[in-house]
Amino acid sequence: MGVACQREPEPRRPPQAPPPQPAPAPQPVAADTALTAKLPRDSGPFFPSQARTAGDKPIDVAELNDVRRCAGCHTEAVRQWASSAHAHASFDNPWYRASVESLRSEVGFEASRHCAGCHDPVLLMSGRMDQPLAPEEPLANAGVTCLACHSVRAPTSDGNASYTLSTDPVPYPKPGDAASLQAHRRASGSEAPADASLVRPREGALLRG
Repeated sequence: MGVACQREPEPRRPPQAPPPQPAPAPQPVAADTALTAKLPRDSGPFFPSQARTAGDKPIDVAELNDVRRCAGCHTEAVRQWASSAHAHASFDNPWYRASVESLRSEVGFEASRHCAGCHDPVLLMSGRMDQPLAPEEPLANAGVTCLACHSVRAPTSDGNASYTLSTDPVPYPKPGDAASLQAHRRASGSEAPADASLVRPREGALLRG
């Protein structure tokens, strides 16, 4: 009686992946179609910056730029600010200066408003970004001052420098006067402390220059 020879089963092969499909060809763009960036707001006195003032009213640039007055009470805060990126955000920053001056030379002064909304709010609000600038000008070294942040009233999340600055004069507190202190802190976006005796103007605060 014969014994049939059995063949060993063939090893199973893994399933083959389908061949890759060619990527779709890019659609041609019509020659008369302009490719442009779309900003959240396409108008305003400081466009293309998204920054605005309340009611598009003029702002007191001297007050916006006044850090020394803040230093009378907020000595330590101003000391820290003086060595911060905010203090050196403008033309005294060599990297920013090279970038913004290149932009201004290539596409014009008004386009640099887009940069100024964050880096040069004092220059922007003064209208100086629309003109030739010498890097040693005081306003070109202002940076982001105290009131450039503490005057913001309506920030949004739709782009760089999307904020509205209050144009109301800042009420400054009087030593021992709780009401004036509360008004000052409310205007700067803070809550008033219970003890008005904390208002103690100090001289000789450390400032740049």
